[in-house]
Amino acid sequence: MRNIVIAIAMTLIAVGAASPIAAQDSGSDEWQFNIAPLYLWASDLSGTLTARDREVSFQLPFDQAFDNLESAFTLRFEAWKGRWGILTDFSYMDLSSDRTVGPLELNIALENLIADVAVGYNFDGPSFICLGARYYGMESAITGSMGRELAVDESWVDPIIGFGWTPKLSSRWTFSAMVDVGGFGIASDLTWKASAVIDWRVGKFIALGAGYRALDYDYKNEDEGFAYDVLQQGPGFYLRFFW
Repeated sequence: MRNIVIAIAMTLIAVGAASPIAAQDSGSDEWQFNIAPLYLWASDLSGTLTARDREVSFQLPFDQAFDNLESAFTLRFEAWKGRWGILTDFSYMDLSSDRTVGPLELNIALENLIADVAVGYNFDGPSFICLGARYYGMESAITGSMGRELAVDESWVDPIIGFGWTPKLSSRWTFSAMVDVGGFGIASDLTWKASAVIDWRVGKFIALGAGYRALDYDYKNEDEGFAYDVLQQGPGFYLRFFW
């Protein structure tokens, strides 16, 4: 079970959204766009996972998850017009790992998808709020010489509400901080995300960002004997384009 938990946890390296991108000028009536493709979140994970009513604690550093990566795709996109904006984030990861458990040779295949969609409202100044939903889906199949040993297929959608603050430090430097809270017992009992980054504009349409972020989930499906209580945190980096 410990190997299964580690393998499932590796999919969570892509959970959540990219670091917040600076909100647009609320005085502009023209559409303004931001896109941050293939951002990196070098996060560690710790917590507990319960499958078929068996609970196991685990810790997973970033380098162990990266060694088993098959494919990944991440994308953050924002569109703002005046005070209103649309914020979306997609994160997909496919992992495969060969493990030896006693006399068995097992292959562990996992897919993980996180998708955020929210509507934002920009106040006067550098602050904004957003209201939306976060989807989380996990599929895993553990196979060996005796066929399928264990399968996990869980997905849920959490409502989220967030607040962002993006003061402009200079013509090239911006600080961004964002926090959201969700779940409220509708799907997860509680989920929250917090991040802070420094954004540097290196050109007319390009910026680099680096910072730190954390994402926490407390989800239970008592009918399936499944629970997921995990904190994911670490530094993040992105290249974004804006126009």
